Amino acid sequence: MVDDYSSVEVPSLLVNGVRFPDVFPRECVESAIKHRAHDEDLIVCTYPKSGTTWVQYILCYLLHYDEFDGTVAKMNALCPFVDHFGTDKLKPGMMYKQHLPFNPETFNDKSRLIIVVRNPRDVAISFYHFVTLLPPKVPGVPEGANWFKRFSQLFVRGEVWYGDYMEWHRGWLEGARKYGKPENILFVVYEKMKKDPRKELIRIANFLGEEVVELIKDEKVIETILEKTHVRSMKEAVNESYSATLDDESGEIPEVVEFVRKGTVGDHVNYFTPEISKMFDEYIASDPRNREIMDMFDV
Repeated sequence: MVDDYSSVEVPSLLVNGVRFPDVFPRECVESAIKHRAHDEDLIVCTYPKSGTTWVQYILCYLLHYDEFDGTVAKMNALCPFVDHFGTDKLKPGMMYKQHLPFNPETFNDKSRLIIVVRNPRDVAISFYHFVTLLPPKVPGVPEGANWFKRFSQLFVRGEVWYGDYMEWHRGWLEGARKYGKPENILFVVYEKMKKDPRKELIRIANFLGEEVVELIKDEKVIETILEKTHVRSMKEAVNESYSATLDDESGEIPEVVEFVRKGTVGDHVNYFTPEISKMFDEYIASDPRNREIMDMFDV
């Protein structure tokens, strides 16, 4: 008997028309939505599963080289996730992460923004594994990685956390052009990071300013950061410390939590059937403005 997943949904908390994980406290989500960045803030902004943790780790090492110990707990302290934890503890000049769609009413062109982007096909795969396999288990979602066809349908409809991928990216691209200052916004492309991590590390360092540029004049610093943020190192450091974090919260987790999974480019070819490929092709072609987004991944 073939399992029927046609009625499966991704359980969500709906706030201001945006879907969030339903485990997020509503008051934290609402505070993040209302928050206007301070002039001195540094914000890591991504659609989910686009390389967020990778960039957070790079930033933590660049800005806190002697302090950062490579654990998730320390990363969360240095770069908190405001959608989940709220904004009560934010102070001017802090670094933080968000997945929120663009909002001109809270956008501050004086703050610095790093926007990380990744090919939607690979995002969908990573997102699927995150929802399906990462504990604590999402209520109402089938166990095991065997319902990707249904998830892909939800993804192209925007019926997943943070909504439609293309709409989210169009919002930030158009918003950055209309309201932002080029010197305060850095777009980081996941595929370019994979192709030439050293080059992208230096780009990020140059964006952060003179003190960080001075730091990476030491070749050993560059090599150390590249090694510690390589997928093989992060799979060990992040997965183990994430497991410890969950263990502190629930006490009921598997021995290994794959928060960092493969970190590859093009993994979607291992999952996409001709039917799913056609669905994504039609989704991408549905709006001519999407071409600008897809051109970013031609590396």
